[in-house]
Amino acid sequence: MTQDKGSSAVEQGMLSLLRQFGWEIAKNTRWLVSLTAAAFLIWRRDAVTIAAIGGALGNAALGKLLKRLLAEKRPDGAPVSDPGMPSSHAMSLFFLSLYLSAAINVWTDWPMAARTIVTSSLLIFSTYSAAWRVRAGFHTPAQILVGSVLGGFNGMAWFYFNHQNMAALQRLDVFLKESSALPWALCGSLIVGALLVGSVERKISKFLKSKSENK
Repeated sequence: MTQDKGSSAVEQGMLSLLRQFGWEIAKNTRWLVSLTAAAFLIWRRDAVTIAAIGGALGNAALGKLLKRLLAEKRPDGAPVSDPGMPSSHAMSLFFLSLYLSAAINVWTDWPMAARTIVTSSLLIFSTYSAAWRVRAGFHTPAQILVGSVLGGFNGMAWFYFNHQNMAALQRLDVFLKESSALPWALCGSLIVGALLVGSVERKISKFLKSKSENK
C-alpha cells in the first residue's frame, strides 16, 4: 500500500512538471519560434528561406493591421489592453506550421513516417500554444479561431505561390549571392522580424498614450 502511494506521488509529481513545462513553452512561444526561424534563416541563407520568412513577416503585419481595423477588445482582465481580433500569435503559429508541413511533404524525400511525425508535432504544438492564449486570458476562443484559420490559409497560399515560382526564387538566389546583396536581405529580414516580434508598435502606442495623459 505504501509503495502504491509512493508511486502515485511520483506520477503526480511528473505530471505536474510536464504541465509546468508545457505552460512555460506556450508562454514563450513567440521567442522560441522567432529564434528558431532566425537560426534557420542564418543557416540556410538562400532566397527560398528568405521568401518563407518574408511571408511570415507579412502575415504577422497583416494580423497587427487587422487588430487596429477591427478594434475588438480582449477578454476582461487580459494582461494587455490592445485589440485582440484576430490573435496575431495564432496567425503566426498556423502560418508557419501549415507552410512547413506543406514544404516537408512536397520539397523533401523524407520517409512517410518522419513526415507524419514532424507535421503532426507542428500542428499539435500550434494548437496547444494557441489554446494556452485563451486559458491565460489573452484572447477569446473566437479571436484564436479566426487567427488560426487566417494564418493557416495564408501559410498554404504563400507556399503555393513560392512553389509555383521556384524558378524565379532560384534566379533570385543566384543574384543575391553574386551581387553580395544576401547579407543585406538577411539583416533586413531579421530587423523587421525583431520589430514585429517585439510588438514595437504596442510600446510606441503605450508611450504616446502615457505622454498624452500626462499633459
